[in-house]
Amino acid sequence: MVCIVPIGRIPRGFVGGASFGKAPVNAVSVVVNAEQIRTKPLDLFKEAKSAVDLTQAPLIVAIGRGIKAPENIPQAEALAKALGGEIAASRPICDEGWLPMERQIGSSGQTVAPKLYLALGISGAIQHVVGMKGARTIVAINKDANAPIFEIADYGVVGDIFEIMPALTEALEKPRARSNTWAHGLAYTLRITMKLEDYKTILYRQEDGSWVAEIPAIPGCYALMDTREAALAELTKVFSMITDEYREKGLKLPADTTEIVNA
Repeated sequence: MVCIVPIGRIPRGFVGGASFGKAPVNAVSVVVNAEQIRTKPLDLFKEAKSAVDLTQAPLIVAIGRGIKAPENIPQAEALAKALGGEIAASRPICDEGWLPMERQIGSSGQTVAPKLYLALGISGAIQHVVGMKGARTIVAINKDANAPIFEIADYGVVGDIFEIMPALTEALEKPRARSNTWAHGLAYTLRITMKLEDYKTILYRQEDGSWVAEIPAIPGCYALMDTREAALAELTKVFSMITDEYREKGLKLPADTTEIVNA
């Protein structure tokens, strides 16, 4: 029902807002089609879930392109859980939708400064580095010995993350090895290294800034240099010298049985 008052006509009985009679009422039928209604109802309001605040995490396990596929992320998540830390990622991982954007570290993500930052398969682009360079201790694991991430890492492991992640997780989940402190996690990480040529090689930076490259399975096979590149190059020379020495004496090099040791 719609009441229509003719334009320009004041109904009799309305004077100064007071009613002294009845105004004429005209009844008109109105039909409105659904297509004519421009206002559309929206979804019911839902409160957004609270975002993850990685700035408060004491330990972060971050993944990069080296994780290769979303199906491999649970391995990194299991490691983060075993260490008592949070999972995070570089921008390409979040851009692909493999992890939510709230997990991104870098110039367009969160800036963090945990006690330990474990970078798995992260090359070390400047956009990512600006978001994590404030970490107290940075451990980088990458198959590429020349990855830029090693320039800022306190400890670098040249190896395959798909061999390191499950081995490290398994060690941390052992009853006697379990610990809630990042220090134990770091100790285990330094002991799990992967093959460089025929032997596992460990590469790390000391407090004075010098770099050490070492093959734990061969006594005396290590190098101490100012840069990681020089340390690796020198280690190659040392390895060659030791190999020649063993060959001259008719001895065989010890087999590489490097295993995880209890921290």
